[in-house]
Amino acid sequence: MAGRPATPVKLQLLEGNPNRRSKKQIADRQASEIVLGNKTLRPSAALKANKPALAEFKRIVKVYNDSDAEFLTDADVKLLERRCFTHADYVSVRAWREKVMRKRSMDFEEKLSATRSIDLALSRLNDQLQKMDRELLLTPLSRISGINRSKSKGKEDPDMADMFGDG
Repeated sequence: MAGRPATPVKLQLLEGNPNRRSKKQIADRQASEIVLGNKTLRPSAALKANKPALAEFKRIVKVYNDSDAEFLTDADVKLLERRCFTHADYVSVRAWREKVMRKRSMDFEEKLSATRSIDLALSRLNDQLQKMDRELLLTPLSRISGINRSKSKGKEDPDMADMFGDG
């Protein structure tokens, strides 16, 4: 297989149609592209049993449903569930850390060693959450990273042309 893999039509349209495809070509490609799943996202039974994870799932699904973009389908539910379980773990570890900090029976050294290990776990969970947020397009930078700004290339600022003597 030579060359680059084909770019999805929706992504090409977001980039401003850089390949200058005709409306017929775009319609043909949209009809031939494989679409995995539909936009209805349903949590699994394991996710329904975990209240914080289910709350996070519902929050993210609401964010996706409120947007008019179709980034996430039911084919992506496993990644979304993994992100929600990780978020639930993060919340429980933070609660555990607060509980350790409130304990009066522990001396300073014990609290310090306990909080160091908890902080390490929180840091790892936070890194995992950030990576999954980028994959699920939940960060502002990940949402705009694929959009090309070639539309504004052709427009020049008239004041800039006068500034450099081109006008």
